[in-house]
Amino acid sequence: YNFDRIYVFSPNFVSYLLGSLINSKQRYTYFYKTKLVNYYLFKSKYKFFLDQFDKVYEEEYIYSNVRINHELVQNLLVLREDKDINLNLDLENITNEDLRNIRPFLCSPSLNMELFDILFFDKNLFFNNKDSIDFLRKLLNEIGIYIKNRNLRFAFITNREWNLDNVKILRASIPEVLYLVSNAKVVISFDGGFVHIASAFNVPIICLFSNRYFYFDSYRWAPLSDVSYVIKLDIFDENLNSWDFSNLDYFNVFYQIKYYLEKLI
Repeated sequence: YNFDRIYVFSPNFVSYLLGSLINSKQRYTYFYKTKLVNYYLFKSKYKFFLDQFDKVYEEEYIYSNVRINHELVQNLLVLREDKDINLNLDLENITNEDLRNIRPFLCSPSLNMELFDILFFDKNLFFNNKDSIDFLRKLLNEIGIYIKNRNLRFAFITNREWNLDNVKILRASIPEVLYLVSNAKVVISFDGGFVHIASAFNVPIICLFSNRYFYFDSYRWAPLSDVSYVIKLDIFDENLNSWDFSNLDYFNVFYQIKYYLEKLI
């Protein structure tokens, strides 16, 4: 294909590289000012702006009360680099309400499959050793018992070959995920793409962020549904270098999820 324009959002080295290899008359993106390697490698390929902030300096932002842009604002700033696009938005003073009014939307296919009231999406990156998997299984079991007692339907979306007594395990394609989310009452998910899918359908979200760069990430990638709640998971060690589930109480996390579920359903 030959494109007139390409916009690279949520950029990283792979995104910059792929964007630079696609045939296009013009490319747009942004670079982190603190990661100048990418900037020097790819700046000749793109029209861009330099983002002044980076999560590695999170503590400085907390103490100085720096405002962190939502990723949607970052993407709109990329579009603003294209002078043929008239956004007519004050992106420097945009509010959370403004973000909800311009959030992306998705269309759901119509499928013939079982639906669920509450969906929990897996994140394999976090749960890949004995302690973390044990934590996740216990957490899911508690949620499953609670939801079953409420006469609601609950499914865990994953590619794991698991069998849990109180939880329906589902492997789902992207069209199936869209259909399931668009018909759900609540989505529970770790930060990532499924949060944004739920936001696009305006489904209430309980979003779990790790304690590493929590302040930055919970602003930059916050859910945009009208109703959403954020839970902080202390899954990194005190130096924020490696995962440590040994001191994380699954029942405490379940209690927080239960508290928000009772507000939502």
